[in-house]
Amino acid sequence: MTLILLEFLQNKEQAAQLKDEIVKAVFSGIVAAKLSVGQDIRDAEEVIVCSMFHHLGLLLATFYFFDESQEISRLVAEGETEEEAALKVLGIAYPELGLGVARSWNFPPA
Repeated sequence: MTLILLEFLQNKEQAAQLKDEIVKAVFSGIVAAKLSVGQDIRDAEEVIVCSMFHHLGLLLATFYFFDESQEISRLVAEGETEEEAALKVLGIAYPELGLGVARSWNFPPA
């Protein structure tokens, strides 16, 4: 459903990038679920959700700060680390952005 809704974004380049990132997040959840089988994990669903939200900061930046996220990608392609590039462009690294938003949205600590 989310991927279909992205078709309606005016900026097709942004929609394509968001689709790629969402597909990566879903795939990450699937891989995490497969890896958790037989590992005596209490809540496999939590593993999936945590894995999917691992790159929340990147997803948010791509959606709300698309031009800036493209600049970060360009700097990474030129040899900077993603953290260095995000700090330079946004003033915050993607993990900290995602964590701060998750806390403000009252996500559980896990």
